[in-house]
Amino acid sequence: MMKNVFISAHELSPILGSECRTAWNLVNLMSKDARLTVFCAATNQMGTNNYQKHIQNYSSSLPESLKIIFVEQPRVTKFIALINKIFFSWMGPIGLPLFYFIGVRFWEKCLFTIVKKHIKQFGPPDCIHHLNHISFREPGYLWKLPYKFIWGPVSGIQMLNLKMLPKDLSFFESLLFKLRNIFNLFTRMSSRRVKLAAKKADHIFVVTEQDYLFFRKLNNSVSFLMDVGINNSENMENPEKNKKIASSRKVFFWAGRIDTLKSLDILISAIDNSAILKKYGLFDIYGDGPLMKKIKEKVLFLGIDNVTFFGDIPYLELSKRIHKYNFLIHTSIKEAGSSIVSEALSFDIPFISHNSFGMPIYLQEGMGLGIELISIDHSKFYFQNSLEKVVQNSEIERTLVSNIKMKKKQFTWRSMAKQIIQSY
Repeated sequence: MMKNVFISAHELSPILGSECRTAWNLVNLMSKDARLTVFCAATNQMGTNNYQKHIQNYSSSLPESLKIIFVEQPRVTKFIALINKIFFSWMGPIGLPLFYFIGVRFWEKCLFTIVKKHIKQFGPPDCIHHLNHISFREPGYLWKLPYKFIWGPVSGIQMLNLKMLPKDLSFFESLLFKLRNIFNLFTRMSSRRVKLAAKKADHIFVVTEQDYLFFRKLNNSVSFLMDVGINNSENMENPEKNKKIASSRKVFFWAGRIDTLKSLDILISAIDNSAILKKYGLFDIYGDGPLMKKIKEKVLFLGIDNVTFFGDIPYLELSKRIHKYNFLIHTSIKEAGSSIVSEALSFDIPFISHNSFGMPIYLQEGMGLGIELISIDHSKFYFQNSLEKVVQNSEIERTLVSNIKMKKKQFTWRSMAKQIIQSY
């Protein structure tokens, strides 16, 4: 008999990446083995993405065992989000984390009330799963209900390495990133809800080693699970579709929000300091953000002519282009897993990234090249070094591609869904 499961997933959309994509893929797969009622936000906090409209366009294809209930953002959350957007949008998609998660808390309180009413009207679940937000900072309130509770994948314990920040960062910007670390540490040490939710959970899925060490002190039932999956190999086998760009040079791509934490400047500096990369590499940049103008001006000033900016394109359009490249370059200095890395691996494309966050699980399997997260200067040097090796020795790429083909099945969406279903 299929279990009746309630899922809390603030972020849910069939056309967006990151947490939205993770939740969408997982609930659709898990609905084959359980009856799911998914509670998600009608829009994101800033009001720039309407999840309800996205999902309604796909409603005819939803399985009968999957029911989605939309929860509007409370007025107080919208007000906080407006202030956050005006003053702190340069910090990233969520602005200042302190403001963002205060807003999330009010949404979670509304959700708690709605779920209790739903139980009174339609009956209780066999299990409740807090799927996202992925951040440990906001566990919501559904763990308070007297039902089996699953949490995760959850991450965010790791602090931002301040030595990775650009040296030309203003005093104010640097201060805000330091405050971000302080907020993170304060939440870890003092949040009563985080600790109570962790202790109440019947199982917790975590992304990184640091996450595991934190939650293992609070709960014995903790296991690793990436927060983003790889598409199944059988969907990626069309030879014509996977044809690379015709070039005597190695063709690389970088994709993400062009901001401080994604650290595109690491790649630009590596190219600028290397005659080898200028001669034998081509670099395509996808994305936009507060540092786009500054980065483009720097590339122009330095006279780098093998970097092309494509701007921000829809996720689905980007996924159609990825197969053409030899390598993904991923310079982020703070995240959990990575949607773009998993997408590249789906097409058997290796990556170069920091050996941190959720990446070690792939790097240990020989699916990419890792750079230790020590300092900004260290990263610039070793990204350059790794890229130079790749363009000069094609055997590196062949070996990594072979490893990906052999080992990526264990990281597919289907594998993730199976692990979660077993916890129910």
